Amino acid sequence: MGAAAALSVTFLAVVGALAAVKVLPIAALLATLLMSLVAVVLYRRDKSAALRGAWRTPESTLHVVSVLGGWPAR
Repeated sequence: MGAAAALSVTFLAVVGALAAVKVLPIAALLATLLMSLVAVVLYRRDKSAALRGAWRTPESTLHVVSVLGGWPAR
């Protein structure tokens, strides 16, 4: 596991632990997981499009998803 993946897993584990002890609402964990999933899908589609020379996801979209909580999956 690379450093980025380890950081992502650690971040999600901390958010999960904070939700488990009710420091954060469970909705925060669910939103983080959802945005991470959205980020993975968008970045994979973008990478695939780049390899095929097809239309790519605008960088601004990728940045917005990252800012909204999708960065752990990136």
